[in-house]
Amino acid sequence: MTSMENLAIPDHKRGLPTWSKKSGTAAAFASLICSASLWIVGALWYLFHFSWANRVTGFDFLKITAVGVVLSVISAVSRVKLAIVAVPLAGAMFFLVMYIMGS
Repeated sequence: MTSMENLAIPDHKRGLPTWSKKSGTAAAFASLICSASLWIVGALWYLFHFSWANRVTGFDFLKITAVGVVLSVISAVSRVKLAIVAVPLAGAMFFLVMYIMGS
């Protein structure tokens, strides 16, 4: 006699998302948003000429991308699959903003 309980895969083998995976995934998505903020604000300023975009300095973008790097490291520590994209992108955007500020 088999029941549905015996056929089900146990939780520890199924790889259910735990709080660390959920928070790591949220950190990875937030990191991607921080990394894309330079391009989003640039596109909004170019298309609609928002006046608040004139007040955003390069140092503000550096702080935002630094937060993105920290969030991507948190996602990597949580061993989230999205960290494969988030960590290099956050690092590349951080160094791009540093390069732009230096030139």
